[in-house]
Amino acid sequence: MLDTRSHAERRLFGLFFCFLFVIAVALSLFGSLLPFPSGGFSIQRSFLCVLIVLLGVLGAWAFLTTPGFIEENLWPLTMVLSIGGLIFAHAFISNSHFRWIEPGLYVGFLGCIVLFGGLLGKSLSLKSLLEPMSVILGACVALYGAMSLNYYGFSLSDRDVKIADHLPWGFVNIRYWSQVATWLLPLLPLALINGLARRSRLWVLLVVLGGAIWIWMILLSSARGTVVSLLVGTVCAFVIFRHAVLPWLKLFGLLLLCGGIFWLVLSGLMPALLGVSFEGRELSIGSSGRWVLWQEAFAMSLQSFPFGQGPQAWLTHEPLTEAYRGSKAFGHPHNMYLMWAAEYGWLVVCLIFGMFAWMAHRLFKLRNLMGVNARSRDEVVLCGVTVSVASALCHASISAVFVAPASMLIGLFVLIVFYAMLQSPQSALNKGRSSMVRRYPAWTFCCLFIVSAMSLWWLSGVYQYHQAMVRDLPVYLEQPANAYFPRFWYHGYFPRTDTP
Repeated sequence: MLDTRSHAERRLFGLFFCFLFVIAVALSLFGSLLPFPSGGFSIQRSFLCVLIVLLGVLGAWAFLTTPGFIEENLWPLTMVLSIGGLIFAHAFISNSHFRWIEPGLYVGFLGCIVLFGGLLGKSLSLKSLLEPMSVILGACVALYGAMSLNYYGFSLSDRDVKIADHLPWGFVNIRYWSQVATWLLPLLPLALINGLARRSRLWVLLVVLGGAIWIWMILLSSARGTVVSLLVGTVCAFVIFRHAVLPWLKLFGLLLLCGGIFWLVLSGLMPALLGVSFEGRELSIGSSGRWVLWQEAFAMSLQSFPFGQGPQAWLTHEPLTEAYRGSKAFGHPHNMYLMWAAEYGWLVVCLIFGMFAWMAHRLFKLRNLMGVNARSRDEVVLCGVTVSVASALCHASISAVFVAPASMLIGLFVLIVFYAMLQSPQSALNKGRSSMVRRYPAWTFCCLFIVSAMSLWWLSGVYQYHQAMVRDLPVYLEQPANAYFPRFWYHGYFPRTDTP
């Protein structure tokens, strides 16, 4: 039984987590409205780095103070330490001045998922936490959809404007929006079953309309990656949960149906009635140049097999394939797994897939524990989060899901909640065990101090990296035909081989 003080602390902890979630979603969707360069790209990345440090330090405290935390999370902790060791090993041998920044981002991202997700799963009632998170999600999606209709209306008033050039809005690249849509859309059914939905029909209407507008914009922008990824994620959920996926699928099907109606009305009926020529983005059946990038990344991964060529080597390496030598260059190969294999090695990728396998095993175990006693609401929540994660991991094979800061901000919270849900509900961590801080207090506080100091040092490096990038941008853009290479920053092609 929790005492009053402990219950108050956990409630405060939950409110703090939801507050961070509000900021993350708001920056991801509406960051372009803030007075920052690069359409909010820089502020999104900066907040992501601060968030990783903050959640990482809190997670490290949980690791040291929660009885049995190590035993419960031994396998994923081992995987994260192994991945971190291999990634940081590349930084030691790299000549780049900012060689610690991107490795620190990915190691911190994984560490936050395991450490903070483990803390979340054992310290809070997920049901009480998911309730406000679903409200935040539904409200932001509905608000973005309503603002998109404004853009649509203004575009219709200008007969010479192509609507697909303006929607989706607020992102420096529309594919960054589709990545966010891949994370968020499977979670929208959660907003249709929360307490607010049971009390207010207006709320249900707003969420359905908001989701329908998002589906319409996916069709409008020909977001093939999102469509395919959502299909794969749904199939994965069906394989795992079988008939238990039906309650979630019915709600998601409602959003799809309404989205199709919006597409018929907004893309067909309204332009016809107004006599306006309406053109969406052309649907391509090819790879959009990705095949050339994938071949190049795969060739890179074999050069130093199985260890890779080091952080951000994709930006500065000499082309290996003739097709890539004569093609348009990008800041990433549009495939996260091939990018990680090229830069950090196939060994790291295999360890990442090992974490996926562990999560799938725990997911099957959780489903078996739920059994016939599972309620429809619990099934919708579990299926929604599972489809979101599976879809995003699939989307990462054809897009920069774990490069774009907006996608990583949303993904961090979704993966933390997903990992928290995988915690064994029957595991009694507090029985017969003492925490590390009680057994080794001096060692514990020393470790926490080291983690905090290293995190602050890494953040200072992120700031220096940003300042150096800002100074280099005018020099870079003075060269003819130079374009942006979004990577860590929107001007991601820095440092280059021709810069110090």
